[in-house]
Amino acid sequence: MTGWLIVNEYLNTEKFIELQDLFIEASKKRNVNLYVHSNAEFVVDSSNGRVLSKAFDEYPDFIIFYDKDICLAEGFERMEIPVFNSAEAIKTCDSKLVTVEKIREYKSGKINTPKTFKVPFSYENIGISNDADFSFLEIVEEELMACSGNGMAYPMIIKECYSSFGMGVHLANNRDEAISLICKFGNKECLIQQYIECSSGVDVRLQMVGSKCVASMMRKNDKDFRANITNGGKMCAYEPTEDDLELAEDVMECLDLSFAGIDIMHDELGQPVFCEANSNAHFKNLYDLTGINCAEYMIEYILERI
Repeated sequence: MTGWLIVNEYLNTEKFIELQDLFIEASKKRNVNLYVHSNAEFVVDSSNGRVLSKAFDEYPDFIIFYDKDICLAEGFERMEIPVFNSAEAIKTCDSKLVTVEKIREYKSGKINTPKTFKVPFSYENIGISNDADFSFLEIVEEELMACSGNGMAYPMIIKECYSSFGMGVHLANNRDEAISLICKFGNKECLIQQYIECSSGVDVRLQMVGSKCVASMMRKNDKDFRANITNGGKMCAYEPTEDDLELAEDVMECLDLSFAGIDIMHDELGQPVFCEANSNAHFKNLYDLTGINCAEYMIEYILERI
């Protein structure tokens, strides 16, 4: 049995190499020959949809696609090679806007999410300037005031739709800061979200494989509203509640994910609130905390389905 692990050529750091090693170690335990290839080894001929590469001495039995080069993932699928996660699932998770919209449609809004608003579109090289019409922001403020426990619109969260490691997530404490952030984003798609104050600097990560949570942790950051380890957050053991597990299972089904890291916050009543789905989640931190190699569960999941 032969598989490929597709990674991004330009994220060749120690953290990503460690992740590759975990996949290779897990594959060996199941007598699977797993080879690592970067997306730069392939070219998609968009005129006919073919994927061209010198790596095609023989086709793999499956591909673990740990990248966001969606066009390439779609090309592999056209070749009828089983790809995990699917190109469509990766594409959905890559955009925070598309994720929220799909979550909204699932079982009549069953999955609890922060109130979310799309910032108006602006053309490339134009962006949004300080003297633009910000009447949309006044509407958002009114909506957030109506749903907040203290009748306040601020702080609010402003997110780039395409970002990773918490780098595109910002806190606006007033209208001036909100306008400054929106203008800074330029023509990038971004969202405004309700700030869950009681969960500031705290979230939980559930590493899901299919409908099963195989490892979990809580992340806390006393110096930043973002809990990400990359931003200085600390991790600790966490046992997910039944409500946590139900939300994560619903997200996996809704987004048609084979495996993912599901990030969850909790509201003032302790109920889980969906934050983000990471189709290419890094689980080295989970491995360091729990000793669980999540890749073993992923390989097992794949072998049961090919």
